[in-house]
Amino acid sequence: MAIIMGNNLQKEKAPRRLSRPPQPHPRISLLPLYHSSAIQGPSTSPLTVISKRPLRVVLALLTFFVFLIWVAHGEVEEERSLVHHGLEIEGPSPRSDLEHLIMVPGHSVWTGPSTAVAGDGSDAQLGTTDEEWALESFQLGQDSGSTFLSHIEKAIEVLKVDKNALLVFSGGQTRTSTAGVKTEAGSYYALAEARGLLKGIEDRVTTEDYALDSGQNVAFSVCRFNEITGAYPTHMTVVGHAFKAERFGSVHRIALGIPEDDFTYIGVEPFGGDPVQMEDGEERTLKAWKTKEGGCAKELVEKRKKRNGGRRRHGYELTCLAMKWEKCGL
Repeated sequence: MAIIMGNNLQKEKAPRRLSRPPQPHPRISLLPLYHSSAIQGPSTSPLTVISKRPLRVVLALLTFFVFLIWVAHGEVEEERSLVHHGLEIEGPSPRSDLEHLIMVPGHSVWTGPSTAVAGDGSDAQLGTTDEEWALESFQLGQDSGSTFLSHIEKAIEVLKVDKNALLVFSGGQTRTSTAGVKTEAGSYYALAEARGLLKGIEDRVTTEDYALDSGQNVAFSVCRFNEITGAYPTHMTVVGHAFKAERFGSVHRIALGIPEDDFTYIGVEPFGGDPVQMEDGEERTLKAWKTKEGGCAKELVEKRKKRNGGRRRHGYELTCLAMKWEKCGL
């Protein structure tokens, strides 16, 4: 794994496509791929039946057998589709040219300025003030908006270097009491668009609108990548807070079975706030993630419940069958 701090970026050698998706456990099919005996034939030979039964009985049996074969064939084909691809997604052809996943985890919801904006990046202060964000009390007065904007800008910088990359903003409706139905991911996209940062790359930027914590940010963005491309990424890059490098680059990466060489974490130092306080808070969160329960630890489950004011639920288990889904939602 590469951990990058600061603004120096180097174009990485395009990694080879992995033969299997990143996963913590061997893939287990949800349905049997093949039936060893889909149709049970008669013990007597067809010639014997013909010699002992009227023609209409033979025709009826043949019709019945043809029907069974048709049903069995349909079931096998359906199961192959479910096992290998999940439920089919209607839309344009998958973007098979994209191999590198760049993910920005959301930390709040941008609610927008009080007045209309030009959308050309002419307002240098757009997205940087506390009033434009649905912030938690511990995020106030720390120039949080500027930090979140720097994550967006850094990710887009990486995206422009790699033409085979897809940028995913990840985060759900975590601020329903102050931001309504707006998602973290959707608001990050809206801010980038309002600042004129997406021109020429719109077709390689998308959102993942269900994640409620960092573990889901990583897992769900991989699933969203799969929905867009029809495959799993060969490399993953995460852009976020510098003090969260261990959580993303070690705990979450290992949990998903992503090889160390196929993962990069770009840490951006916060623009404000007390570093000691941030490190202490991160230490407590890391402790919960490192327990044997992992993402199903009571503290983390309760935190996700609190953030899910809109009572939304993802459906990635239908399209992302390579992921091992736990009862607690991870």
